[in-house]
Amino acid sequence: MSFIFYDLETSGLSAQWDVPLQAALIHTDANLNTQAELSFRARLPAHIVPSPGALLVTGVTPAMLEQAPLSVGDMLGLINRAFTEWAPSTIVTYNGLRFDEEVLRHAFFTHLLPPYSTQGPGLKRADLLVMLRAVRLLEPNAVTIPIAASGKPSMKLGDICRANGITLHEDDAHDALADTRATLALFRHLREVAPKTIALMLENAHKSGPAALLAGDEPILLGGMTAMVPVIGIAPSPRNAAAWAVADLSLDPASYLDSPAEERGAADHEGAAADPVGQDQRPADPLWMGEWGAYPASRSPRRRGLPPARAPGPRSRRLPQEPAAGACQPVCRCRPIALARGDAV
Repeated sequence: MSFIFYDLETSGLSAQWDVPLQAALIHTDANLNTQAELSFRARLPAHIVPSPGALLVTGVTPAMLEQAPLSVGDMLGLINRAFTEWAPSTIVTYNGLRFDEEVLRHAFFTHLLPPYSTQGPGLKRADLLVMLRAVRLLEPNAVTIPIAASGKPSMKLGDICRANGITLHEDDAHDALADTRATLALFRHLREVAPKTIALMLENAHKSGPAALLAGDEPILLGGMTAMVPVIGIAPSPRNAAAWAVADLSLDPASYLDSPAEERGAADHEGAAADPVGQDQRPADPLWMGEWGAYPASRSPRRRGLPPARAPGPRSRRLPQEPAAGACQPVCRCRPIALARGDAV
């Protein structure tokens, strides 16, 4: 399957009200050889007031806003056409499922285009930032994570690229085409240094991947920014098929299985979430893992809290009655994978 890499530069940070002003898309084959490269600029619509901060970050001048060759509607039509013509493909962005996808969805809707164009026939979606977090957690020696001036790890695209020998000059950052090329280069690098993790992540670029994991009988891993916790799916939400109730297996289920929900939430679980039974939404960009035996056992996860869950539906099942000894040992029996929000992944 081929890949589509894309990035947007927008008039601001509100997906509901701002619009894309620049877009770049790169279509590659399965071996990441570039097949096509597109770059567009659009004029600022008269009813949109751009964010000064966004213009300073992207370097867009008032003259560029007025003299761009395309209207926003024309540019969106070309983007939609590219997604349609390049399918089947996996769409890869960098933090795009949380922002770029939302901007596109609202912009497509307001311009009478299919709002879920990126989820059309033959298309999958993956977020390279989520993949990077998976590599950082599972194969920390495979990638260099730079430290920002604040003393915290920086996951900014430019910082990550420069720390790993990928050219993305500071002046080029936040240019849609430069960022898209950098995303492709970083994806190529991660696929070389951590092929197992990236391959497993791509298996969940469609929501059917995590759905199958949650419906299975084996424990899986739910990962966040810096930690992973073993969980098992209990039941899908009766109101939202994309949401599942899951149970935290870093705690002994015997300690809470027979407790009422209100007592479960009030119990002291040694720093765990308020309720060890929580809800996770498959298209919300968590990190899912199976096949944990393929990775060193020393990469044991630390727990991470989950939000409160709705009551399980009639298809709920019992949790394992005799978990392996030790808070996090069930992970050693898991299979590692992942999901990009939208999924996605």
